[in-house]
Amino acid sequence: PEGIFAPLSELVNLYLYNNNLTALPEKIFAPLSKLQWLEVSGNPLGCVQGVPDSVTYFDTYALSHGYYETVRCGDNCTQHTVYVPSNGVCVQCPDGTHAHGVGALNCSVLLPLSAATTSASITSTPRPTTTVGNPIWASSAATTSAPYTSTPLPATTAGHATWGNSAATTIARVTSTPRPTTTVRNSTWGRSEYAECKLPYTLKQFKERSRLCPRNECPPDVSSGIAPRFKTGGLGKKMVAGVYQIYLCVEGHECSTTLDPWFCWVMDERKASPRETVPDQWVAWGHNKNLKIV
Repeated sequence: PEGIFAPLSELVNLYLYNNNLTALPEKIFAPLSKLQWLEVSGNPLGCVQGVPDSVTYFDTYALSHGYYETVRCGDNCTQHTVYVPSNGVCVQCPDGTHAHGVGALNCSVLLPLSAATTSASITSTPRPTTTVGNPIWASSAATTSAPYTSTPLPATTAGHATWGNSAATTIARVTSTPRPTTTVRNSTWGRSEYAECKLPYTLKQFKERSRLCPRNECPPDVSSGIAPRFKTGGLGKKMVAGVYQIYLCVEGHECSTTLDPWFCWVMDERKASPRETVPDQWVAWGHNKNLKIV
Protein backbone atom coordinates (compact mmCIF):
# COMPACT_ATOMS: atom_id res chain seq x y z
CA PRO A 1 0.00 0.00 0.00
CA GLU A 2 1.07 3.57 -0.69
CA GLY A 3 1.55 4.64 2.94
CA ILE A 4 3.49 1.60 4.09
CA PHE A 5 6.74 3.57 4.58
CA ALA A 6 5.13 6.56 6.33
CA PRO A 7 6.43 5.52 9.81
CA LEU A 8 9.96 4.98 8.43
CA SER A 9 10.99 8.51 7.47
CA GLU A 10 14.53 7.93 8.83
CA LEU A 11 15.11 4.88 6.61
CA VAL A 12 18.47 5.00 4.80
CA ASN A 13 18.78 1.58 3.13
CA LEU A 14 15.89 -0.31 1.53
CA TYR A 15 16.28 -3.76 -0.06
CA LEU A 16 13.30 -5.06 -2.06
CA TYR A 17 14.88 -7.49 -4.51
CA ASN A 18 13.33 -10.91 -5.23
CA ASN A 19 9.92 -9.97 -3.77
CA ASN A 20 7.89 -10.75 -6.92
CA LEU A 21 6.73 -7.12 -7.11
CA THR A 22 4.89 -6.49 -10.40
CA ALA A 23 4.10 -2.78 -9.80
CA LEU A 24 4.43 -0.14 -7.08
CA PRO A 25 2.14 2.69 -5.92
CA GLU A 26 3.08 6.01 -7.50
CA LYS A 27 4.10 7.75 -4.26
CA ILE A 28 5.23 4.77 -2.18
CA PHE A 29 8.71 6.25 -1.59
CA ALA A 30 7.50 9.81 -0.89
CA PRO A 31 8.01 9.63 2.93
CA LEU A 32 11.63 8.43 2.54
CA SER A 33 13.42 11.76 2.20
CA LYS A 34 16.63 10.37 3.73
CA LEU A 35 16.82 7.20 1.65
CA GLN A 36 20.27 6.70 0.12
CA TRP A 37 20.31 3.09 -1.06
CA LEU A 38 17.43 1.41 -2.95
CA GLU A 39 17.59 -2.10 -4.41
CA VAL A 40 14.65 -3.43 -6.47
CA SER A 41 16.30 -5.86 -8.92
CA GLY A 42 14.99 -9.40 -9.25
CA ASN A 43 11.35 -8.23 -9.46
CA PRO A 44 9.14 -8.36 -12.58
CA LEU A 45 9.01 -4.55 -12.73
CA GLY A 46 9.25 -2.53 -15.92
CA CYS A 47 10.35 0.64 -14.15
CA VAL A 48 10.23 2.38 -10.75
CA GLN A 49 8.44 5.68 -10.20
CA GLY A 50 9.22 8.30 -7.57
CA VAL A 51 12.77 7.34 -6.57
CA PRO A 52 13.73 10.01 -3.99
CA ASP A 53 16.36 12.56 -5.03
CA SER A 54 18.36 11.56 -1.95
CA VAL A 55 19.07 8.10 -3.42
CA THR A 56 22.66 7.83 -4.65
CA TYR A 57 22.78 4.02 -4.96
CA PHE A 58 19.95 2.59 -7.08
CA ASP A 59 20.04 -1.11 -8.01
CA THR A 60 23.78 -1.17 -7.31
CA TYR A 61 23.81 -4.96 -6.85
CA ALA A 62 21.75 -5.84 -9.93
CA LEU A 63 24.72 -6.95 -12.02
CA SER A 64 26.41 -8.82 -9.19
CA HIS A 65 23.21 -10.79 -8.51
CA GLY A 66 22.72 -11.61 -12.17
CA TYR A 67 19.98 -9.10 -13.09
CA TYR A 68 19.73 -6.08 -15.34
CA GLU A 69 19.30 -2.75 -13.58
CA THR A 70 15.73 -1.49 -13.21
CA VAL A 71 15.09 1.83 -14.97
CA ARG A 72 13.37 4.87 -13.49
CA CYS A 73 9.91 5.58 -14.91
CA GLY A 74 9.44 8.61 -17.15
CA ASP A 75 6.96 11.42 -16.57
CA ASN A 76 4.33 9.70 -18.73
CA CYS A 77 4.21 6.66 -16.42
CA THR A 78 1.14 6.95 -14.19
CA GLN A 79 -1.49 4.75 -12.60
CA HIS A 80 -3.03 2.27 -15.08
CA THR A 81 -0.18 2.51 -17.57
CA VAL A 82 2.35 -0.18 -18.45
CA TYR A 83 6.03 0.17 -19.30
CA VAL A 84 7.17 -0.82 -22.80
CA PRO A 85 10.89 -1.78 -22.62
CA SER A 86 11.40 -1.62 -26.39
CA ASN A 87 10.94 2.16 -26.51
CA GLY A 88 11.28 3.11 -22.83
CA VAL A 89 7.85 4.73 -22.41
CA CYS A 90 4.58 3.94 -20.65
CA VAL A 91 1.28 3.47 -22.48
CA GLN A 92 -2.32 3.47 -21.25
CA CYS A 93 -3.94 0.09 -20.56
CA PRO A 94 -6.65 -0.82 -23.11
CA ASP A 95 -10.33 -0.58 -22.16
CA GLY A 96 -11.38 -3.40 -19.88
CA THR A 97 -7.92 -3.78 -18.36
CA HIS A 98 -5.94 -2.02 -15.65
CA ALA A 99 -2.58 -2.00 -13.84
CA HIS A 100 -2.33 -2.32 -10.06
CA GLY A 101 0.30 0.42 -9.78
CA VAL A 102 3.05 2.17 -11.74
CA GLY A 103 5.82 0.38 -13.64
CA ALA A 104 3.96 -2.83 -14.52
CA LEU A 105 4.88 -4.78 -17.63
CA ASN A 106 1.38 -6.13 -18.31
CA CYS A 107 -2.23 -4.98 -17.94
CA SER A 108 -4.68 -7.16 -16.02
CA VAL A 109 -8.15 -7.94 -17.31
CA LEU A 110 -10.95 -6.41 -15.19
CA LEU A 111 -13.14 -9.16 -13.69
CA PRO A 112 -16.95 -9.02 -14.07
CA LEU A 113 -18.77 -8.12 -10.86
CA SER A 114 -19.90 -11.70 -10.25
CA ALA A 115 -16.37 -13.01 -10.73
CA ALA A 116 -14.95 -10.33 -8.48
CA THR A 117 -17.45 -11.23 -5.75
CA THR A 118 -16.48 -14.88 -6.00
CA SER A 119 -12.80 -14.00 -5.89
CA ALA A 120 -13.28 -11.88 -2.77
CA SER A 121 -15.01 -14.71 -0.93
CA ILE A 122 -12.09 -16.99 -1.73
CA THR A 123 -9.37 -14.59 -0.64
CA SER A 124 -11.14 -13.94 2.69
CA THR A 125 -10.24 -17.47 3.79
CA PRO A 126 -7.42 -17.33 6.38
CA ARG A 127 -4.03 -18.31 5.07
CA PRO A 128 -2.60 -21.67 6.16
CA THR A 129 -0.71 -21.40 9.43
CA THR A 130 2.27 -23.14 7.79
CA THR A 131 2.93 -20.15 5.54
CA VAL A 132 5.98 -18.14 6.59
CA GLY A 133 6.31 -14.64 5.22
CA ASN A 134 7.18 -11.06 5.99
CA PRO A 135 3.94 -9.38 7.13
CA ILE A 136 4.92 -6.16 5.38
CA TRP A 137 4.83 -7.82 1.99
CA ALA A 138 2.15 -10.46 2.65
CA SER A 139 -0.57 -8.79 0.58
CA SER A 140 -3.13 -10.66 -1.47
CA ALA A 141 -1.70 -9.07 -4.61
CA ALA A 142 1.71 -10.57 -3.88
CA THR A 143 0.32 -14.06 -3.24
CA THR A 144 -1.62 -14.15 -6.51
CA SER A 145 1.17 -12.89 -8.73
CA ALA A 146 2.25 -15.23 -11.50
CA PRO A 147 5.69 -16.84 -11.03
CA TYR A 148 8.42 -14.79 -12.61
CA THR A 149 12.08 -15.38 -13.38
CA SER A 150 14.31 -12.39 -14.17
CA THR A 151 16.52 -12.82 -17.21
CA PRO A 152 20.12 -13.31 -16.00
CA LEU A 153 23.08 -11.56 -17.60
CA PRO A 154 25.19 -13.64 -19.97
CA ALA A 155 27.35 -16.02 -18.00
CA THR A 156 30.51 -14.68 -19.66
CA THR A 157 29.95 -11.27 -18.06
CA ALA A 158 29.01 -12.14 -14.53
CA GLY A 159 27.43 -15.33 -13.32
CA HIS A 160 27.53 -17.99 -10.67
CA ALA A 161 25.40 -20.98 -9.80
CA THR A 162 24.51 -19.53 -6.41
CA TRP A 163 22.61 -16.57 -7.89
CA GLY A 164 18.85 -16.69 -7.42
CA ASN A 165 18.80 -19.41 -4.77
CA SER A 166 16.64 -19.49 -1.66
CA ALA A 167 19.42 -18.01 0.45
CA ALA A 168 19.43 -14.88 -1.70
CA THR A 169 15.71 -14.27 -1.12
CA THR A 170 16.15 -14.05 2.64
CA ILE A 171 18.01 -10.75 2.47
CA ALA A 172 15.02 -8.67 1.31
CA ARG A 173 14.13 -6.52 4.27
CA VAL A 174 12.96 -3.17 5.52
CA THR A 175 14.81 -1.75 8.47
CA SER A 176 15.29 1.64 10.03
CA THR A 177 17.97 0.51 12.44
CA PRO A 178 21.69 1.09 11.77
CA ARG A 179 23.75 -1.76 10.44
CA PRO A 180 25.44 -3.84 13.14
CA THR A 181 28.80 -2.64 14.37
CA THR A 182 29.76 -6.00 15.83
CA THR A 183 32.43 -8.03 14.08
CA VAL A 184 31.09 -10.72 11.75
CA ARG A 185 33.70 -13.02 10.30
CA ASN A 186 33.65 -16.14 8.19
CA SER A 187 36.60 -18.44 8.79
CA THR A 188 37.21 -18.81 5.05
CA TRP A 189 38.03 -15.15 4.41
CA GLY A 190 39.93 -12.38 6.15
CA ARG A 191 43.01 -14.50 6.78
CA SER A 192 46.10 -12.67 7.99
CA GLU A 193 48.24 -14.18 5.23
CA TYR A 194 46.27 -12.12 2.69
CA ALA A 195 46.24 -8.88 4.70
CA GLU A 196 48.31 -7.07 2.04
CA CYS A 197 46.05 -8.10 -0.84
CA LYS A 198 44.20 -4.84 -1.43
CA LEU A 199 41.62 -4.11 -4.14
CA PRO A 200 41.56 -0.38 -5.06
CA TYR A 201 38.44 -0.43 -7.28
CA THR A 202 34.80 0.25 -6.43
CA LEU A 203 31.89 -1.89 -7.50
CA LYS A 204 30.77 1.05 -9.62
CA GLN A 205 34.08 0.92 -11.54
CA PHE A 206 33.59 -2.78 -12.24
CA LYS A 207 30.07 -2.04 -13.49
CA GLU A 208 31.55 0.60 -15.80
CA ARG A 209 33.92 -2.02 -17.20
CA SER A 210 30.91 -4.26 -17.93
CA ARG A 211 29.35 -1.39 -19.87
CA LEU A 212 32.48 -0.55 -21.85
CA CYS A 213 33.69 -4.11 -22.40
CA PRO A 214 31.00 -6.48 -23.68
CA ARG A 215 31.71 -10.11 -22.78
CA ASN A 216 34.48 -8.79 -20.50
CA GLU A 217 36.74 -8.11 -23.51
CA CYS A 218 37.79 -4.48 -23.82
CA PRO A 219 38.60 -2.81 -27.16
CA PRO A 220 42.15 -1.42 -27.27
CA ASP A 221 41.04 2.20 -26.99
CA VAL A 222 39.44 1.68 -23.56
CA SER A 223 41.67 -1.02 -22.10
CA SER A 224 43.76 1.35 -19.97
CA GLY A 225 42.61 3.16 -16.85
CA ILE A 226 39.64 0.93 -16.09
CA ALA A 227 39.02 -1.95 -13.69
CA PRO A 228 40.60 -5.32 -14.58
CA ARG A 229 38.79 -8.44 -15.80
CA PHE A 230 36.54 -9.81 -13.07
CA LYS A 231 33.91 -12.36 -12.13
CA THR A 232 31.33 -11.76 -9.40
CA GLY A 233 28.35 -13.50 -7.83
CA GLY A 234 26.38 -14.23 -4.68
CA LEU A 235 27.88 -16.11 -1.74
CA GLY A 236 24.98 -18.55 -1.47
CA LYS A 237 25.09 -20.56 1.76
CA LYS A 238 28.15 -18.63 2.93
CA MET A 239 26.19 -15.37 2.84
CA VAL A 240 25.86 -13.24 5.99
CA ALA A 241 22.80 -11.08 5.28
CA GLY A 242 23.56 -7.36 5.31
CA VAL A 243 27.28 -7.97 5.85
CA TYR A 244 28.83 -10.39 3.35
CA GLN A 245 26.65 -11.10 0.31
CA ILE A 246 28.82 -11.10 -2.84
CA TYR A 247 32.28 -12.19 -3.95
CA LEU A 248 34.45 -10.64 -6.66
CA CYS A 249 37.47 -12.25 -8.32
CA VAL A 250 40.03 -10.28 -10.34
CA GLU A 251 42.47 -11.51 -12.96
CA GLY A 252 46.12 -10.49 -12.82
CA HIS A 253 46.19 -8.94 -9.33
CA GLU A 254 49.57 -8.68 -7.62
CA CYS A 255 48.43 -11.42 -5.21
CA SER A 256 47.79 -13.78 -8.14
CA THR A 257 50.32 -16.40 -9.15
CA THR A 258 51.53 -17.72 -12.49
CA LEU A 259 49.63 -20.95 -11.81
CA ASP A 260 46.44 -19.15 -10.75
CA PRO A 261 45.73 -15.72 -12.29
CA TRP A 262 42.52 -15.13 -10.29
CA PHE A 263 42.37 -13.79 -6.73
CA CYS A 264 39.07 -13.24 -4.88
CA TRP A 265 37.52 -10.94 -2.26
CA VAL A 266 34.16 -10.60 -0.52
CA MET A 267 32.53 -7.21 -0.02
CA ASP A 268 31.77 -5.91 3.48
CA GLU A 269 28.37 -4.25 2.96
CA ARG A 270 28.79 -2.14 6.11
CA LYS A 271 31.83 -0.40 4.65
CA ALA A 272 30.33 -0.06 1.17
CA SER A 273 27.24 1.82 2.36
CA PRO A 274 26.18 4.55 2.07
CA ARG A 275 29.30 5.26 0.01
CA GLU A 276 31.89 2.80 -1.22
CA THR A 277 35.18 2.83 0.67
CA VAL A 278 38.11 1.17 -1.07
CA PRO A 279 40.16 -0.79 -0.36
CA ASP A 280 38.57 -1.24 3.10
CA GLN A 281 35.27 -2.64 1.81
CA TRP A 282 37.01 -5.62 0.20
CA VAL A 283 38.00 -8.54 2.46
CA ALA A 284 40.59 -10.84 0.90
CA TRP A 285 39.29 -14.39 0.42
CA GLY A 286 41.99 -16.32 -1.44
CA HIS A 287 43.14 -17.91 -4.69
CA ASN A 288 40.62 -19.34 -7.09
CA LYS A 289 42.55 -22.59 -7.32
CA ASN A 290 41.41 -23.23 -3.73
CA LEU A 291 37.96 -21.62 -3.95
CA LYS A 292 37.09 -22.99 -7.42
CA ILE A 293 34.43 -20.34 -8.19
CA VAL A 294 35.69 -18.80 -11.45
